[in-house]
Amino acid sequence: MKKKIVSLTMAITILFSASTQYSASAATLAGSFSGGTSISLSRTSIWGGGYYRKTSWAQTKGYSGRHYVRAYVGGTKNDPTNAWADSGRIWSNGNVTASATTGELYVDANTIPKAAFPTGYAKYGK
Repeated sequence: MKKKIVSLTMAITILFSASTQYSASAATLAGSFSGGTSISLSRTSIWGGGYYRKTSWAQTKGYSGRHYVRAYVGGTKNDPTNAWADSGRIWSNGNVTASATTGELYVDANTIPKAAFPTGYAKYGK
C-alpha cells in the first residue's frame, strides 16, 4: 500500500510539472516579440519581369499585459506616415499578429524586387 501511494504521488508531481511548463508566459514584451518582411511574386508579365507584393508582419507570443503590434511598409523607422501599407496598431492582452501587404508592383526582369520596395517595419509598444 505504501508503495502505491509513493508511485501515485510521483505520478501526480510529474503530471503537475509537465502541465505547468507549458503555461509559462514571456517575462517581457520584448522577449515575446518577433517580426519580419517577405516579398512574393503575384504573377508574371508577358513583357518579362513580374508583379510583386511586399508583406511586413509583427507578432507577440506569450506576453499577457496590454500592448500593441504594428506592421508597415514604407514610411520611416519612427513614423508610418506615407507608408505603402499599414496595419495600424493592433491592441491585445495576449498573443497577437499584425500584417501589412502592399498592392502589386511591376518589377522588370533587370531589377531585383527587393530594391523596388521601401523598407518594411515591425513594431510593438504599450
